[in-house]
Amino acid sequence: MTEITHGRHAARLGDVVVISLRSNPSTGYRWEIDRAASKGLDRVDIEETERAAAPSRAGPPLVGATGEQTWRVRPRRTGQVELVLIHRRVWESVPPIGRHVARIEIGD
Repeated sequence: MTEITHGRHAARLGDVVVISLRSNPSTGYRWEIDRAASKGLDRVDIEETERAAAPSRAGPPLVGATGEQTWRVRPRRTGQVELVLIHRRVWESVPPIGRHVARIEIGD
């Protein structure tokens, strides 16, 4: 694993926390939620969107061009959430190449 990043966020009920991470979808690498390592996911609703890499002059994105994945996290209940995201190719059975931990403190 080569990348470990952390983010701390404070939110209130009704807020939206946006988490954006660079990914490389053209090579198969993408971020996904590690549900086993995450905590408090029952306190939030999570919507994932993906912005693909910019297209090449000829059309589709170039292989290896970076993209971005974004999660919109909406608090449902107060408390603490630890959202763990891992960066990997889903078909490989090797450890992820990156890990991002977003800690969200949800208040009234």
